[in-house]
Amino acid sequence: MNLPRFFVKDLFEETFKGDRARLAGAQLNLIRDTCDYLYRLEDDLARQSTPQPEPEEIPELEAEAI
Repeated sequence: MNLPRFFVKDLFEETFKGDRARLAGAQLNLIRDTCDYLYRLEDDLARQSTPQPEPEEIPELEAEAI
């Protein structure tokens, strides 16, 4: 999906009919939150596909005497 093209062509021109004032307030917040969600989703997918190195040794933790 090409987000900039979707935002300008589909959302701004077709949904809001090019009216900048309609992008204010709650609608703008919904768009921002959606973009943030999509960014985090893609970031999570990228992190899952990158192997994380396993530690060779797990150090023993000493319990603190109370």
